Amino acid sequence: MEIKYDENGLVPAIIQDAKTKTVLMLGYM
Repeated sequence: MEIKYDENGLVPAIIQDAKTKTVLMLGYM
């Protein structure tokens, strides 16, 4: 799997609820 960085060198990270799999947040790391 190739990690794609944006122009600031960040990668998107999705935070999900462990039980329901609901997406809680989209952040950048």
